[in-house]
Amino acid sequence: MLARTSDRVNIAVPVQIVLKNSPLCEPIPAQAVDASVYGARLAGIAEQVTVGQILTVLHNGKKCNFRVAWVGASGTPEEHHVGLECLERNKDFWGINFQDNSPIFGLDDVEAFFSFPWEKTRAC
Repeated sequence: MLARTSDRVNIAVPVQIVLKNSPLCEPIPAQAVDASVYGARLAGIAEQVTVGQILTVLHNGKKCNFRVAWVGASGTPEEHHVGLECLERNKDFWGINFQDNSPIFGLDDVEAFFSFPWEKTRAC
């Protein structure tokens, strides 16, 4: 794993991911478990992803591109976890003020996520 370049904020946020250059274009459910200005860690990734792969994370009606930095090894506590490097750092994607590490989202955001009209895409 790579060394972290900033503090992470613990979160528990449902997200969906779309794998780039993959025949599977349907959004895949996952959970963001921590985030920083530079990246995030997702849990619940049962799909095969590889280090360096680009994916799009969908959250609360927003989307942001990330590169897979690490994949948790099978049989370890990190199994089905992936570490992501944010490719669009200027976006306010998570709704977190990272300077004071206070999340500014809550139950309303989770409810909005599940009511967001996800569209199937043909081209990833």
